[in-house]
Amino acid sequence: MPRDTLRKMIPPKVKSRLHLENRKAMITELKWKCAERLAKLTEADLFQIAKPINTISAIKDTIEILAMKDKLNRCEEQLKNEFKEIFEPIPHVSMLPRTTEARIQLKDAYKKIAKRQYTCP
Repeated sequence: MPRDTLRKMIPPKVKSRLHLENRKAMITELKWKCAERLAKLTEADLFQIAKPINTISAIKDTIEILAMKDKLNRCEEQLKNEFKEIFEPIPHVSMLPRTTEARIQLKDAYKKIAKRQYTCP
């Protein structure tokens, strides 16, 4: 018989009991493996002693970080105010100008541009 058919034939109470027994066996094996692993790690001296947290130092560091963030925010606002025209929102496409003007200022407008002629095949 296929496995699914056998599974359907088992009464729910028996299924539940089998499930609990399998779970207990799994937990027992897991505890045994963890104890074995702990013994190996302890034997190899791979554990590090955790240092206690210095609360005062942690508070001081947090205050310094917050102060620096505040200072950077003020500098950002100052830059945005100084260069307001650059940071203005871009207008909608329909409101953008159709022609663009650009002016290139040359040092000497009458000076010839020296270039070499190369043959082109």
